[in-house]
Amino acid sequence: MFIVPITMIIYIHINKQRDAVQREALERGDVNKYTSQELRKMGDRALDFRYTL
Repeated sequence: MFIVPITMIIYIHINKQRDAVQREALERGDVNKYTSQELRKMGDRALDFRYTL
């Protein structure tokens, strides 16, 4: 009953953090730090991964 709203709030928070980290990396010029194969291997730990429901 309360699991989905709580999960959504957590996912939104995590996605905002990842957006901020990715934005800072772009401002520093750190683009394409990982290959697409490395990103796939990282799974949900990759910075470009976004949680959705």
